[in-house]
Amino acid sequence: MPATTYYLSAHVRGALERVEDPAAKARVLTALMDKMQPEGGYVPIDSAHPLYARAVASLLVLRVSLEKVVGKAKLGQHRSTADLVRIIDGLWKRGRHGDDGAIERILGANPAVPLPAFLRGPEATRLVCALDEADVREAAALLASEYWNEDTERARIEGAMRGSSAVVGARAPDGAIVAVARALSDGARSAWVGDVCVSREWRGRGVGQAVVRLLLDHPSVRGADRIRLNTRDAQSLYTRFGFVDAAAERRTYPSTEMILRRAH
Repeated sequence: MPATTYYLSAHVRGALERVEDPAAKARVLTALMDKMQPEGGYVPIDSAHPLYARAVASLLVLRVSLEKVVGKAKLGQHRSTADLVRIIDGLWKRGRHGDDGAIERILGANPAVPLPAFLRGPEATRLVCALDEADVREAAALLASEYWNEDTERARIEGAMRGSSAVVGARAPDGAIVAVARALSDGARSAWVGDVCVSREWRGRGVGQAVVRLLLDHPSVRGADRIRLNTRDAQSLYTRFGFVDAAAERRTYPSTEMILRRAH
């Protein structure tokens, strides 16, 4: 049986035109440098500048006059429900980098497919195994009001989520993000859980447990044999999953926890 490819693509049709205007060429090069070297550190590109004039004049720049742009998402739309359920479960079990995002894209393109058991939350909530950019912004707004983020800028909260090994969440029936949790992990020995949060109106309804369970089973976390976290008031939540006070472990494996704090 041939392998099936899943992909997102964009096809552009148009005519290539040669750009002759030196100033236009310089604008193209400036845009390229803005993307590839956003920190700057170079002389601004000007077609009349002695440093660039000869290079700009000799450089071939082509413009595409767009006639048609076609986007395509091949995400199993023509597969049977049974096939898609099997594929989603297989991706979650395989757990390679990006498989969590692929699951969310396949489900988004096939809304009639029943949710797999690992994404069914309590009270009709829908668990999310990978957050997109809109979800990250919504989750950051939720986290910004928590005590451990009181002095943290929203942009840094978003950056922490983007840089995490795993970020999961839960949606209310209306689609709003009402819970989030993230982890940093080496995928084999250790992981650190943080930013576990449930919106106030959804607390006490099992959503926090569901999100933590999903995070601990995330492919980036499930292989770690030592998972740590800090909490001031949610010990009862984590003990349900087998977490113990680290002080007990230190008695068995004497060590000193150390921390380096930097001002930003």
